[in-house]
Amino acid sequence: MDSPLRITQRSAAAGVTVLDVSGHLVFSGGEESLLRNEVAARVGAGDRRLLVDLSNVTYIDSGGVGSLVTAYLHTMRRGGQLKLVCPNDRVCRVLKVTHLTSVLDVFETEAAALSSFDTPELRDAVPS
Repeated sequence: MDSPLRITQRSAAAGVTVLDVSGHLVFSGGEESLLRNEVAARVGAGDRRLLVDLSNVTYIDSGGVGSLVTAYLHTMRRGGQLKLVCPNDRVCRVLKVTHLTSVLDVFETEAAALSSFDTPELRDAVPS
């Protein structure tokens, strides 16, 4: 049975907005658009530093990958930054297989990701 996609928002240090994503990030019934819409709303509200925490995503498919790419491009084109936290082996494997780890900043911990917003040259990124 599918786990419905849920997204909650919170503020973190250094003016970063964290989007905690849980459930299945899939192309099914329009759920993949939930993430894109949430990112667009945050960027539209003036948030330019976004961290998408995928720790509680239990499954991701091509639609989910596409929504991450779309969210990233939307944020970057408006002068923002979007980074990912991905300690989940299954989801990280999908990001590596699709080579997104060479395009997006993907971190194993929220602390490492948050610190990267201030010092981009000091990254504890997940290897490609």
